[in-house]
Amino acid sequence: MFFENIITVIFGPSGFPKVPLFPDAEGALKPQFEAYCKAIDNLDWDTVPTYYHPNGVIVQKGKKATYGKEAMKAEFIKFAEFTGKSTSTFSNAKYEGTGDYLIITADFTSETEKAGTIKGKFVQIWKKEGDRHLIYHDEYEVLVCIFEHLE
Repeated sequence: MFFENIITVIFGPSGFPKVPLFPDAEGALKPQFEAYCKAIDNLDWDTVPTYYHPNGVIVQKGKKATYGKEAMKAEFIKFAEFTGKSTSTFSNAKYEGTGDYLIITADFTSETEKAGTIKGKFVQIWKKEGDRHLIYHDEYEVLVCIFEHLE
């Protein structure tokens, strides 16, 4: 019983090693996330891919996945051609972190020039790479698309 208690203290009840939680995930991730969003709002397609990890992926839940920075850049450009300039706001944002990973989950509303209002939710997992965190997994789901501005 003694050794079982020691194992539980070191590894936790699941038997997996305990990984310390990131004490200020929001403070560490929010400035990077806001800079990333600003690059998107400014249609800065050369800067946007620099926020992605070399092995990063964008997943449109249940539909498709895009790998590689050039393919991601092409997806952003294609989306912007469809929507025009957009401005996004976020709600219900939750920041978490553990080890080398920071995570944000939130709901989004994007007001666009051409496609109206787009609402959905997303999760981004940012992985430590050198001295900064980069987006390793970017998953989103469009829940509502209101075509207000189409003529």
